[in-house]
Amino acid sequence: MESEQFTPSNENLSCGELVLDLQAKTIVLAGESITLTPLEFSVLVYLASCQMRPVPAEELLEAVWGCAEGGTINQVTCCIKRLRKKLTIEGVPQYLRTQRGFGFRLCDPPPNGEVDEAKLTLFDPILTKN
Repeated sequence: MESEQFTPSNENLSCGELVLDLQAKTIVLAGESITLTPLEFSVLVYLASCQMRPVPAEELLEAVWGCAEGGTINQVTCCIKRLRKKLTIEGVPQYLRTQRGFGFRLCDPPPNGEVDEAKLTLFDPILTKN
């Protein structure tokens, strides 16, 4: 069975202070441009497209890396660790969360840093203006 690579659409995704420009393949967090590798960008976009649903590492391997078998969970873990480091800006809460036993998810944390799972904001698609 062949796995399908995740292909983002031609729109932007935005949540709080985090904006993912899918056409330009750029990320802006709190007004600061963040440099990502193509793999990191794909992981971030895939997580954003899942609308806060926890995504297991195995799903990321299949959807982003394109391999259900042959890939390792360590690849995903290392990529998430690099993303967290790049998405860490002083005074800005962390958008990338681990939900133990379920996977990783991207969400807009409240400004005070206290996480109330019921009140987390979803990523909203923004139509690209041409």
